Amino acid sequence: MPYELSGGEKKLVALASVLSMGPDVLLLDEPMAGLEERAVERFLSVLKDESFKAFVVITHMPRLLEGEITRALFLERGRLSPGPSC
Repeated sequence: MPYELSGGEKKLVALASVLSMGPDVLLLDEPMAGLEERAVERFLSVLKDESFKAFVVITHMPRLLEGEITRALFLERGRLSPGPSC
């Protein structure tokens, strides 16, 4: 039953439903917010197994994506910056 799933499991189900449509580009807004480290790893492993032309992740936690991305753009105070200042 859906109401028995954890937050991480619910996010994986939502991701699976989108992936079943075979998108070329995936846009994710804060997909890892509120997830424990293990759930983040599982979520990222699902993304790694898929082939996209591109996927865009909007996050306040860029460190979670270190080593997982090929290109990053950072928006800081409304301007593009070379990286987070925190």
